[in-house]
Amino acid sequence: MMNLYGADDHLLALTNTIDADFHQHLFIQVSISLESPFEIQVDKDLL
Repeated sequence: MMNLYGADDHLLALTNTIDADFHQHLFIQVSISLESPFEIQVDKDLL
């Protein structure tokens, strides 16, 4: 499930999973877990 909320200068993605290929953008991305710890995997390495 993913809900997107946007405005002129920001975007909020409320989701239980994100599967993204390498990409770049010109804004800061902050990820926060509300219910449990989360794992981030980059190039097959868990961070």
